[in-house]
Amino acid sequence: MLEGSDPVLAVLREQLRQATVTSVELSGVGFFAHLAVPRGLPIATPPRIVGGDAAIVLTGVEHGAGCVLFVDDGRLSMFEGYTYAGEEWAESVATIGPVTSVVPANPALRSDGRVGRSASSRVRR
Repeated sequence: MLEGSDPVLAVLREQLRQATVTSVELSGVGFFAHLAVPRGLPIATPPRIVGGDAAIVLTGVEHGAGCVLFVDDGRLSMFEGYTYAGEEWAESVATIGPVTSVVPANPALRSDGRVGRSASSRVRR
């Protein structure tokens, strides 16, 4: 979800290498993994990115699952996994196939859903 040549994605890959998972919440139809990125690393602009996706095959989940990555204040903040069609995502669910159809997060997609950068697309510290 962070592959690509956009310099913002390179910043987010570096953040991911050093990020820690601070908590995981199960929602019944997915999960929210909250992330912490150490201070001092470059931060991304635009500061708010919501995007990316992948098709995930899960045991006992007929329609599969997807995911999305959240960036707040220029830092990775959360990774969400969710089932399609509101199927249950039990704590014991496991992937049973390859993760496919991976779509990278798109820094050019503004938080209001329109294409085009809402701020300059440069790396800042």
